[in-house]
Amino acid sequence: MKTQLTIRRTILAMAIAGLAASGSALGAGTFGVPEPLPVGDGGVATITGTIGTTTAVDFYSFTTKAGNEITIDIDGSHLGTNPQHDVIVYVFDAAGTWTPVNDSTTVDPGSQQLEGFPIVYTLDPSVTFGVTTATAGTWIVAVASNGRFVNSSGTPSGFGDSTGPYTLIVSGLPVPVTMQPIDIDIKPGSNELSVLNPKSKGVLPVALLGAEGFNPFDVEANVENLRFGKTGDEKSFVRCLKDGRDVNGDGKVDRICHFDNEKAEFIKTSTTAKVKGKAKGKTVQGTGFLKVVPQKHKD
Repeated sequence: MKTQLTIRRTILAMAIAGLAASGSALGAGTFGVPEPLPVGDGGVATITGTIGTTTAVDFYSFTTKAGNEITIDIDGSHLGTNPQHDVIVYVFDAAGTWTPVNDSTTVDPGSQQLEGFPIVYTLDPSVTFGVTTATAGTWIVAVASNGRFVNSSGTPSGFGDSTGPYTLIVSGLPVPVTMQPIDIDIKPGSNELSVLNPKSKGVLPVALLGAEGFNPFDVEANVENLRFGKTGDEKSFVRCLKDGRDVNGDGKVDRICHFDNEKAEFIKTSTTAKVKGKAKGKTVQGTGFLKVVPQKHKD
């Protein structure tokens, strides 16, 4: 059995030594345009694929943040017609560092231990990385059959020794922010396009309109978490009224908040205003329309 393990490593070493490139990847994505992994609850991305030919390589991408600890794990390669289907992954972090990962000495619920080896041994690679400021950003994972080589520039070469299914699991990713659109009314009650002078001092009233599934009083009312202005990132918050009212007559309670007009940073060409806030772990965002009237010069 030690001889088999040596042969397997030799196949990979031969590929690294320089087998000729055999053309474009046939699997999901390419190194230049990898397939983005969908990140679910808990910061886990899971996708199932198949290595259909011995020259196929699947390229996937995901985004990390500094301080995250991510695990890249292959499961289920033994579930196809070839229970000894062997998978290798090549990891490219955001700094361009290249790491090949083949096989694992850890058996998790999705992997099957090979019998007859003197050590715990599976054909499903698994690796954990700590993400630093230098390596944070977009990472790429290439999935291929053992023997198929992907170099540090993302170019495939050589031939894998088997085909079959696999499940790629990446955990420890940033949890995606859920964006909820909301309706707002600038200068509520006028029933007309809101007119404002961006140089005027004072506050501008904006109504966060209640709707099915959205209670405006769930929004965190402070200068860091409730912003309003030209882009929606301006720290113009002043206060929100304690009492609600139905400003648009739809039977739902609305919330009126005031923002510093000058800090909203509107310019003479502004036609929209945006509100961004946080409510029960979600990001809410609303857009309203307006007309800017420049300040008149005194004679």
